Amino acid sequence: MNKRLKKISPRDLALLLGVVGFIATIPIVIFAFLAIGPGRTVNMSGFVTLTFKDKLSPIELVLAFPMLNAIAGAISGLISAWLYNFLARFLGGITIRLEDE
Repeated sequence: MNKRLKKISPRDLALLLGVVGFIATIPIVIFAFLAIGPGRTVNMSGFVTLTFKDKLSPIELVLAFPMLNAIAGAISGLISAWLYNFLARFLGGITIRLEDE
């Protein structure tokens, strides 16, 4: 049976991508902290570049970057859902095939 996805809840997608972004960043940050050490310069390059030249405590490092990634994920989720909902009006949305098990 074919169904068409006509609308995505911006709030739900923002929440989902925010949580996924937070959880996905934690192991990366822990690994980076262990590899770099607490007393070295930390550069995070991307859409926004962050540079820390002072010592970072493990708690600051483990919480700051996942929180920033969660915020970025939530904002991108909101924008993506709104854009999808706008374009689905004209393009008809995504067709999915569902089967009963």
